[in-house]
Amino acid sequence: HKIRYQSVRESLTVPKFSLLSGYLLSAVVATSTGMHSTSALALKFTVGAPEVLITAAQRTSKGLYFWPDGNLGVVPAGADNFYFYAANGSTPARAFGPLNNIAQSVQNITITNPLENYNYRSGGPIYHDPVSGRDLMVYHAEIHPSGDFRNFYSVLGLSISSGPNSTIFYDLGKIIQTQLPAEQATSAVEVTGGSFVVKDGFMYVYFRDYFLPSGIKQSNLSVARAPIADVIANALIYQGTNFNKYFNGSWSEPGISGRSTALETGNPSTAWMAMSYNTHLSQVIMVVSQYGAGPPKLYMTSSTDGLTWTPRQPLENAPGESFYPSIVDSGANPLVSDDSFYVYYTKSQAGGFERWNDAEIVRRQVTVALPPGC
Repeated sequence: HKIRYQSVRESLTVPKFSLLSGYLLSAVVATSTGMHSTSALALKFTVGAPEVLITAAQRTSKGLYFWPDGNLGVVPAGADNFYFYAANGSTPARAFGPLNNIAQSVQNITITNPLENYNYRSGGPIYHDPVSGRDLMVYHAEIHPSGDFRNFYSVLGLSISSGPNSTIFYDLGKIIQTQLPAEQATSAVEVTGGSFVVKDGFMYVYFRDYFLPSGIKQSNLSVARAPIADVIANALIYQGTNFNKYFNGSWSEPGISGRSTALETGNPSTAWMAMSYNTHLSQVIMVVSQYGAGPPKLYMTSSTDGLTWTPRQPLENAPGESFYPSIVDSGANPLVSDDSFYVYYTKSQAGGFERWNDAEIVRRQVTVALPPGC
């Protein structure tokens, strides 16, 4: 029974916009953390009404007691059906069905041949290799030093399916760990789910980072990357790949225990995030669950280079907690979005550690458009 919860909620002011429309404004960013200055085009988006796909009762009746406990990994399964991978607590589960009925059937997923011992290892975002038919899963793993799952230290790892459509995944080892070592952590260390994009020949994995106790405590949005060709080639022979974190203008730090740069201006709070490369915009987009005065709500932002981000704008602000967003396109590659796509997320009135008592799985359709003259 694993629940994500931010121990420190940062106060922040966000602009007021209508729920059904917003603008990702142009931004010029230059910070002391090493980010370069850049400018992004204004972006308009509209948001559809919520659709409840699975009620809490329906979810538990299918054995999805804590699902999705993180980001969805979505893979086409023919005839307008898809596989939906996600953590079901400490064991991954794969649901099957069309985009509007995502759990017609459910199978458990096994991550075998573990390279390190964790109290929790579950995923997660999926990269489907069209050549081999194999699936690469980013997983979230935890150790619980005190035996209390609320006091966890997390890392991100990678695994590969034993064959096409297989429910058995082989562990390839961790790829991202915070600079702060587990023995120095005084509270929960949440790296989130490892949502990623593939862009310019690289796999960019986004996460939260935590630093040694001097200066800034944490980055709420950092990124590491590795060449996607290397990731696939190594995975096919059951070897891991070294990722490099972005720090002070270059990819100079190791993914494991290296330093990183906070990418967003002001380092706004992040409960969980979802990434997608958007072909309509030729940009990376992010939907983020963000803490404010009350339970976390959903916001959206974009980036031309995956490093410098426009200011977040509200996407969903209905009562209750909005958590675990995933961006899913209805096209041939759900990882890559177009002008219209879906945002799936959990909606709970209880929230926090009580989330799974009432969490529904909800989606909204989002449509983006370039500004006039673009």
